[in-house]
Amino acid sequence: MCCTIGPKLFAQQLTEADKYSELQPTISVLLLNDRLFPESETCHQRFRLWNEGHTTTYSDRMEIHVLELPKFVKELRELGSDLDGWLYFLQHVNQLELASWPTELKFAGLHRAAKELQMLAATDLERQRYEDRLKAQLDHNSLIFEAREEACEEGLELGREEGREEGREAGREAGWIEGQIQLCQELLQRPVSSRKDLEQISRDDKGKLHAELKEALRTR
Repeated sequence: MCCTIGPKLFAQQLTEADKYSELQPTISVLLLNDRLFPESETCHQRFRLWNEGHTTTYSDRMEIHVLELPKFVKELRELGSDLDGWLYFLQHVNQLELASWPTELKFAGLHRAAKELQMLAATDLERQRYEDRLKAQLDHNSLIFEAREEACEEGLELGREEGREEGREAGREAGWIEGQIQLCQELLQRPVSSRKDLEQISRDDKGKLHAELKEALRTR
């Protein structure tokens, strides 16, 4: 548990020309999912700064409120205050539904908080669904690319073993690289170069272009 409250924080509200009478209350609210004061069954503890020897209050505008949630055991029908409603809401937020919102919790602030939580949860869910769909699509594209690349490499190796002439070997390799360039462009959803255009590019430039497209797929 951590709480920051004191004269410095209290006085930071004022500028040089302000009066001390303009200070607003400084209140810290601590929500605990544990029992900090086991000797007491009261779930709401309220503290102020005071002189222990003379029981003089330092200020009535600085308070610490400690809410120990495990001590709150009231049922819906037993709720008697707004604080009871908030404590019940904090304990059962995952089970409450806006469509069947209990009448005992129908005060404006709490109902608005429930709507905000539902909207945040829906936003997170939609974002997660989108990211899952995107990842699945990328994984699918990557598998297709790797399978086609492996098949092409196997075909090229077989062609090399069977080829007798250097010109035919170079032609196979050039055709394979051109096919790989077109495949990468298709997977990256870029304009696909025609065979005629690729034939005008030198062998070294084709290799560089192929390497750049493969890297773009891997880092996509």
